[in-house]
Amino acid sequence: MPQLLTTPAVVLSRRPWSDTSQIVSVITPEHGIKSAVARGAKRAKSGIGPALEPITHSEIVLSVPASGGMAHVRSADVIEFYSGLKSSLVRVALASALCEFVSRVLPEDEANGGAYEHLQAGLACIDGADDRDAVNYLWWGVLRIVQDVGYALQVDSCTNCGSSDAKLRWFSPADGGPICENCTGENLRAWMSDTREALTWLIAEAPDGLASRRIPKRVNHDIRALVEDYLRYHVPNFDHLRALDLLVGP
Repeated sequence: MPQLLTTPAVVLSRRPWSDTSQIVSVITPEHGIKSAVARGAKRAKSGIGPALEPITHSEIVLSVPASGGMAHVRSADVIEFYSGLKSSLVRVALASALCEFVSRVLPEDEANGGAYEHLQAGLACIDGADDRDAVNYLWWGVLRIVQDVGYALQVDSCTNCGSSDAKLRWFSPADGGPICENCTGENLRAWMSDTREALTWLIAEAPDGLASRRIPKRVNHDIRALVEDYLRYHVPNFDHLRALDLLVGP
């Protein structure tokens, strides 16, 4: 007998499965990321289609086979559609990047309540932000979620010698932290002092304070490059956050 699982979920992505059906990927607080077939979801009169749109917080009922095969969506109802962010290409791209990031760093069927909560919080903040401030919530969410999955970045001291006094001239993607001017390492990348300052602020700041500062575009580009360099070392087959190409090119 299949198990019926009723749970809140954030829809991360969907792809075609047949002429009328889709496969959706969702993250749940207690069961992690799950993929499921949504039969008839593409039909115009489908009652579940809107609740399974990417970047939507929904209550879903999944039928999970005892044999461990693909789950099926039995029903789905919208909790939060994030209609504010979906009116802006910029915020859609940023929210999509956060969902894409979660889907790349979390394995399926592995519960991570912290990642679920930080994704939900990040999407809610992007939904309520203006376009210029919304990028702060993307990086805030990314930095919290990398910590939730055990890949936390640190920016305060040299990952080699532990010094916080010497100039932290480089960043080590392999070690996830800075390297001071007195140390050496392999595959180090230069980073701007403004990038380190922005990351320090993002790591320490609460969400309600993130709209108080606008990060320059050049620093946002450097943060993106640094995060992607880091993830290439730690996440199998990771290349880059494709959703951000909608804004700044590949």
